[in-house]
Amino acid sequence: MILTLLLAHRRTRPPGRVVGWGSTAAVLLVGVATISDGWAPRRLYGWPFLAYGLVMVIGLIAVRRPVRKDALPGRA
Repeated sequence: MILTLLLAHRRTRPPGRVVGWGSTAAVLLVGVATISDGWAPRRLYGWPFLAYGLVMVIGLIAVRRPVRKDALPGRA
C-alpha cells in the first residue's frame, strides 16, 4: 500500500524512493526466504511474493522515467 501511494502521487523525492525501494527489498526477501524454507508446503507461497516484488521493481523504474508531453491526453 505504501508503494501504491508513492507511485500514485509521483513521490520521487529521496525519502519516497528510500521507502519504495526498502519495501520492495523486504517483499523480495520474504519471497526468497519462503521459497527456500525447509517446510515444503510453505514454499508455494513464496512465488506470489517474488512476483509482486518484481512488479514493484518495474513500477519504481517506470516512475523514474520522464513522461513525454505528447503522450499526455489533452495536450498537443
